[in-house]
Amino acid sequence: MAKLIDKQGRVYTREPYFSNMKLVDGKTTVSFFKKSGNEDKNYSNETNVFSSSHGGTIVKMKGDFFDTDYSSLVISQSTIGKLKGLSKIRNAGIIEFKRGKDLLVAVPLKKIIPPMPIILISELIGSAPAAERVPAPFPVLNESLNERFEYDFIKQVGNEIYFNPKEQLDVELSFIGGVVIPTEVNGMIISIELEVKPFSTASKAIRRKAA
Repeated sequence: MAKLIDKQGRVYTREPYFSNMKLVDGKTTVSFFKKSGNEDKNYSNETNVFSSSHGGTIVKMKGDFFDTDYSSLVISQSTIGKLKGLSKIRNAGIIEFKRGKDLLVAVPLKKIIPPMPIILISELIGSAPAAERVPAPFPVLNESLNERFEYDFIKQVGNEIYFNPKEQLDVELSFIGGVVIPTEVNGMIISIELEVKPFSTASKAIRRKAA
């Protein structure tokens, strides 16, 4: 991966790190980037996403939903409860992003998760010869599919968020309005992804002067 140099002369790369957690019905919170046997992740440090002794900065945050096997959602008349359950989580969810005990920002989940991908299918009701093909439900999405669903720390809080490898990173999802995770989405997966800039061991770079 190519190495870059920031304005302070620090050498870094740009990398995506994710924390995927299964939804458990009845729960009121979901914690990400924690040492947990239920987490699927692509980073090794148990405290936060940075393993280099020089740490790094977190630039952006985004999220997504997947079915229990990481596939897209397949919705029929009999499973439309999945769609309603995920919509409830997306609309009522708040992501709190913390460094240790310091709350850095609270972000509505619908700001970082796009409208769910939906595969619409019809359904056969009844038995032959009187079986009837029922048209698929057709939800109307009120957001543009071209909209970018991510939280940019530079735009929203004025700067990237620095972490050293020993600082605790907490990203927790909770819900407003007394909402809990619905039974219909039990076992489905919610993913939070961070775009980060880890600094290499050479934290200062020597810039060449113009001739």
